[in-house]
Amino acid sequence: YESALAHLREVKKMETHDHLNINMLYLKTYYSLIVQQKAQHYEQPLNDLIHTFKVYFLRNKTAARINFKEYQNFLRFFKHFLGIREQLPYKQDTHKLRERLIKLKLKIETAKVLVDKQWLLEQVKTLLSNA
Repeated sequence: YESALAHLREVKKMETHDHLNINMLYLKTYYSLIVQQKAQHYEQPLNDLIHTFKVYFLRNKTAARINFKEYQNFLRFFKHFLGIREQLPYKQDTHKLRERLIKLKLKIETAKVLVDKQWLLEQVKTLLSNA
C-alpha cells in the first residue's frame, strides 16, 4: 500500500473522471493502511481527503455532471461507516453498533447509484464479523 501511494503521487495531468478515480484509490489505500497495518498516522490524511473530495464537487462543475451522485453516495456511506468503526473500541455493548452496521449494510445494498458498492460492502461485512 505504501508503494501504491507513491505511484498515485506520480500521476499529474488528468481528466475529471480520472481525478475522481485517483481520489477513490487514495481513500481505499489510506483506509487499508489504517486497518491492515495499524498505521494510525493515515487517519488525518484520510479525513482531509474526504473533505477535499467534497470541496472538489462543490467547485468543479464538470465533476458535478459526471457521476456526481455515485461518488457523493459513496462518501456519505463511507463517512457513516468510519463513524461507527471509530466508536467500536469505546463501546462495551456493541449490540447497538452492530445494529447500525446492519442498517448501513442494507442501505448500501439497496442504493441504486453508488460507486465501489462491493468494496464498501466488504468493509462493512468485515467489521460486522469482528464486532
